[in-house]
Amino acid sequence: MKNMLFILMFALLIALNVSCAENNLNDITGSQRALINDAVSGFMLTYNVPAVILGVWEEGKEPFILVRGKADLETGRAVEAGDHFRIASITKTFTATVMLQLIEEGRISFEATIDAYFPEITNADRITVRQVLAMTAGIYDLVNSAEFNRLYYADITRVWTHDEIMALINDQPADFEPGTACKYSNSNYYLLGLMIERLTGNKAEDEIKTRIIDRLGLAGTSFPAGTGMPDPYCHGYNNMATLGVGELTDVSIQSPSGPWTSGGMISTISDLRTWVEALYFGTLLSAETQAARLTWNVLQGSGGKFEYGLGIANLLGLIGHNGEIEGYNTDMYYLPAQKATIVCLSNNASNQYGHTIHLTKQVIDILYPGAVNW
Repeated sequence: MKNMLFILMFALLIALNVSCAENNLNDITGSQRALINDAVSGFMLTYNVPAVILGVWEEGKEPFILVRGKADLETGRAVEAGDHFRIASITKTFTATVMLQLIEEGRISFEATIDAYFPEITNADRITVRQVLAMTAGIYDLVNSAEFNRLYYADITRVWTHDEIMALINDQPADFEPGTACKYSNSNYYLLGLMIERLTGNKAEDEIKTRIIDRLGLAGTSFPAGTGMPDPYCHGYNNMATLGVGELTDVSIQSPSGPWTSGGMISTISDLRTWVEALYFGTLLSAETQAARLTWNVLQGSGGKFEYGLGIANLLGLIGHNGEIEGYNTDMYYLPAQKATIVCLSNNASNQYGHTIHLTKQVIDILYPGAVNW
């Protein structure tokens, strides 16, 4: 949920009874396959990750799918390619798309200010919808609240009300003047969820389902109402005291109400492949709106390596998003020059740490040397 893209990811146990399935990309060499296998093994051992699902799709070639490890450490069930994962901040890409559709429909404009909806947000009368989408609004990030973190980590199944979340955001000092910087804030996408509900009269979850999930046939993707996961699902693990090292706790069962439209959704690797390609090509938007979406601002704290558009990120040429939440770390990116998609899922992570981007980087360097200048 927190630092979606720029935070790095984790992995551990492969020594115990590991499962592996592959469908190899055309023309991929034996040495490349070996290097990818070594990269996955090293990632899992280094970061204490029980399971990894990795997929690479390139236009005109067969996909490469690697599935390895344990979906459930208690029962020993091996992870499967169709397992569901919590996708955390990838949820923002869905929320932004619905908001962009509402803008296209004339329900609201890019330049409308948010004071009519959130008068108690600092600078609300000078913050535009475009700035909220682009992370340039300067709105305080709710996950920086000590009170939020105290209650969230005390009980991750806690059901949060909108009023409780808004009380953490309202009247907080701005991080910067609207439009003067770009800083990642989950609050922006929580507010967008509330705006979607005000503009449509429907639950944001329902708008995401009808406007995106149903239209694209994303059968494995959902916005859960409760704490459970759809079967089959990969259990998620972490150890907050040691940042994922050592004995792991099963944190699969958790409430989506805290992260909500900034990070509450669930999906599968195949659906994320479909979605990131639709996201990059603007399948559900007009060409004009898609061009606005792909207008970039450099994110603070990324060393110039991350740029953010309107609910989409650019990591030195990788276009897509990542997500981190308790137990789960997900990457989904499209490489335009290579006409290739990479999705990587792992199950030892937290809002405070995640390391899957390390594996994503290694695989790209193996298959497409020099494609991304890290």
